[in-house]
Amino acid sequence: MADKDNAMLSQVIAALNELHTTTDQKRCRELDDALTVLKKSENGFMISFRLLDFEQPTVVQHFGACIFYDTIRERWEECLSNETLIMKIKETLLEKLALGAPFLNQSVTNKLTSSLAIFILCCIPDIWSEPIQDLATTWVDKPEL
Repeated sequence: MADKDNAMLSQVIAALNELHTTTDQKRCRELDDALTVLKKSENGFMISFRLLDFEQPTVVQHFGACIFYDTIRERWEECLSNETLIMKIKETLLEKLALGAPFLNQSVTNKLTSSLAIFILCCIPDIWSEPIQDLATTWVDKPEL
């Protein structure tokens, strides 16, 4: 399974790089269509956690952040039944924002911040009862946040 995930990750990264460098309009549409399908799939959401890795180029991180945002915004009901996934989403958002604030590209930071805002709205009060207090406590020593 790990080999399949690694292959998929490599294909997504290659497609994103080609999308942003190709001058062939037909190829650009093909890549955009394929990435849009992936973005809306469960596999796309699961691979987005790896796309957000700090080692990835900005374009890859931004695509991962867009998948996160769109999934929370459009498919939250699907996530609700999986408590482990909800905690993974929360932990990933908090980690990427806290650790990446000093160096993440602003477009990635903005998309992750928007994802966190929607996540909080979806979670109050049943899943995350005191998000603002928790964030203030967690990020008290991080003025950039």
